[in-house]
Amino acid sequence: MRSRGSSCRAQGQAFLRKMRLLREEMKMSNRDLFLFSGVSSFLAFLVLLFFYRESFFYEIFLHLSFLFGAFFLLSIDSKEQNIKKILERIGLPPKDWKQFFLFFALGFLSLIVVLFLISTVLGHFGYADNERVFQKLSSVPFWILPFAVLIAPFTEELFFRAALMPRFGVIGSSLLFGVMHIFYGSVMEVVGAIIIGILLAMAYKKSRTIMVPIAIHLFYNLLSLSLYFLYYRVLL
Repeated sequence: MRSRGSSCRAQGQAFLRKMRLLREEMKMSNRDLFLFSGVSSFLAFLVLLFFYRESFFYEIFLHLSFLFGAFFLLSIDSKEQNIKKILERIGLPPKDWKQFFLFFALGFLSLIVVLFLISTVLGHFGYADNERVFQKLSSVPFWILPFAVLIAPFTEELFFRAALMPRFGVIGSSLLFGVMHIFYGSVMEVVGAIIIGILLAMAYKKSRTIMVPIAIHLFYNLLSLSLYFLYYRVLL
């Protein structure tokens, strides 16, 4: 009986050792994955900087680098380098859908009101340069526009709000978000992007789920492009 009990204990200990080794291997694979994300993000930025500045693939490379960079930075902050844990920490999926829709509605309406006031003030001082933005949009291939509406909100919010905001704060991450829009050549676009960044950061902090700023960002892009097509492609 003793020998049988000792054998069972030995088998149990061997099983536990195998499980610990398997867990360590899983941790190593997660580390490798996030290290790959960071390196890929850095290489993507180099490619953008030197080769694809004027290419149609600029947006694709840019947002892939945002995605990889976001998960790399989020993995550094996480005690357990596990994708599931990281997603839970940034509120994906939302735990309370009623609260999600409430924050989304309040955030989206606040965004529209604030941007309307800012555009009115800037227009009063002669900075109403929407024409430059629309000219820039008209030079973009049509297939890029759905990408900008559906994909960009996810990658940009993961990078600027979920990954950068804990490091640079609401203002710092919003300024970086504004700088990204400087290629439009529009003062209103840059100022608007900074204000949008602040409002989206506040929505993320209050709701505790990155899904709220993603949804606000997505619907704002959809509204902006719809107005652009209605006015410049249909009415004119």
